[in-house]
Amino acid sequence: ALAEIAVSSRNGAVNDRDVWIHSVATGTKHRVTHVKGNDNFPLWSPDRNSIIFTSSRIPKYDLFLKHIISDGPPVRILQADGTSEYPRDVSADGKTLIYTKREDDGRTLWALNLRTGVSAPFLAKKPGVWADGGKFSPNGQYFAYSSNEDGRWEVYVCETANCATANRAAKWKVSRPLEAGW
Repeated sequence: ALAEIAVSSRNGAVNDRDVWIHSVATGTKHRVTHVKGNDNFPLWSPDRNSIIFTSSRIPKYDLFLKHIISDGPPVRILQADGTSEYPRDVSADGKTLIYTKREDDGRTLWALNLRTGVSAPFLAKKPGVWADGGKFSPNGQYFAYSSNEDGRWEVYVCETANCATANRAAKWKVSRPLEAGW
């Protein structure tokens, strides 16, 4: 199979980004979304048959899924309640999407069950603390993310099954002090 990457790109107008698929081997590109607004942060599903992205086609950024093999429109998979959401990673089994939820006092990571549509906090929420980004380990047992919970932005790893607990033993800070170099 040819290697393809999904990107968000502007084709002229400000605040009008679309999702495109670029073939690494041939250099060709194919526009996937065609709606006014910003379609950002595209993520491939593990089976590579669909792309999940956030879109401002409505007042807030909601999460959408676009099946690549069909000509149908993207489907909203999570509707914001006065917040914005940004996809971060999909589990290898394709069942769980981790996304950042923008809240009044920061950002935190949530999990969306892609089979049932049920959403729940992925990390324990702490007032004024931001958590963002993130990636599952290849075997899905761990999740790495960034947070300012200790004052400075650091990188943490948690056991995927225990990320939502406040148990400090289930996570580790893995970033090093900048004085120690990269």
